[in-house]
Amino acid sequence: MDKNYCYIDDVLSQKKGKEEKFDPEKYDFKNDTSLDPDMYSPKLYEDLAAVFSGRKIGDTGKTFLCFSENNKEYVLQGKFEENADYTQFGSDYIGPSINWAYNKLQFADNKCGAILKQARTLGGHTFWIRKTGSINQRKGGKGIYDRIDLTLDEIKNAYDKQFACGNANAKHSDGLYQEICIEQEFFQTFENFKNFIDFFFFQDFMTPKYEVISLSLSDKKIVTIAEEDGKIKECGNVNLENNCYLPGHQLGKTLNDEERKNAYQQYVDNCLYRIEKRTQRMLNSISTRKKAVFSPSI
Repeated sequence: MDKNYCYIDDVLSQKKGKEEKFDPEKYDFKNDTSLDPDMYSPKLYEDLAAVFSGRKIGDTGKTFLCFSENNKEYVLQGKFEENADYTQFGSDYIGPSINWAYNKLQFADNKCGAILKQARTLGGHTFWIRKTGSINQRKGGKGIYDRIDLTLDEIKNAYDKQFACGNANAKHSDGLYQEICIEQEFFQTFENFKNFIDFFFFQDFMTPKYEVISLSLSDKKIVTIAEEDGKIKECGNVNLENNCYLPGHQLGKTLNDEERKNAYQQYVDNCLYRIEKRTQRMLNSISTRKKAVFSPSI
């Protein structure tokens, strides 16, 4: 696998019937839905299966078994127990939301294309259980704004609350928290938050103490989501109307358009940096596993 491979290349190649390359300069946001690797890239599902199948969960003794199924729709079939039934999983993009960049921050088409060229690599994708009202769907839209850091922090919160249902237990989004609790059997397979993070290669989104890093506010100094929450609450700005978690809109600041763009760009840069590191972790895991299996005995 190529660490720089953009899975939009595969989508275009599937559509054209020949090898194609995604050109960020020709990107058109309004036609974006036809370029979604989560929906149209068989190679993405094959590569996710190659990375995760046979992957162990900490010291639990559990191993994830999966394979890609590319028929009418692309899906990852996976299970954690040999005798269990397979569960369907769908890929999910974890990079910066192009929707919010384009519609709220007025990023140009080619700027959005450049982000996708870097983010739609292997490390820019994870997977969730495929179902109506999935985590993929719950983390989108107003409130979470597709931020993977907030999503991971809500998952951490669910582990801390032992998956106790009730909106009062939610930290960032009632809908996302409740869906995590509904899917608690999946999350409890990992036994704890650290195992979940390590299994999915999200270590670079954490502090050494496994506190979730804010991809919005971190710059030269690391800021955690807990610290971001504290800053927002100090401003009395915690409500959907104020877009309090949308980079460039939080903390009650009155910013001009250019300052908002710069704030969102900081979020983009943080995402891309960690996606690149995650890609390398994923590729290293394959290399290590192959050596363990295929290295000749001495």
